[in-house]
Amino acid sequence: MDLIKELNDINKTNRTFYDFYIEIQNILGKTGDGHFTIYAEETPNKIPISRYYYCIPFYYYVKEVLDEDGITVKDVYLTIAPMPYYCQKHYSAEKLEKLK
Repeated sequence: MDLIKELNDINKTNRTFYDFYIEIQNILGKTGDGHFTIYAEETPNKIPISRYYYCIPFYYYVKEVLDEDGITVKDVYLTIAPMPYYCQKHYSAEKLEKLK
């Protein structure tokens, strides 16, 4: 994968900011590294988009169960786990308990 080429090939004219932004996010998402991302502070029309970021109080992860040999994958589960406090603070105790 050539991220620089893909980023340089993005159409930068006659499109909405959202479509442009999402295309960048999709290209960076190909790395599989959740830390490798960008966040916009505002749109070209000065809309403060950073005010609208929100996180859910949980995340998904894949859990592998290994066979007795410790190498062979016996089973795979998609599970959820709670996010740190900063993503939970906007939810009521009742909603967080329901998620559990």
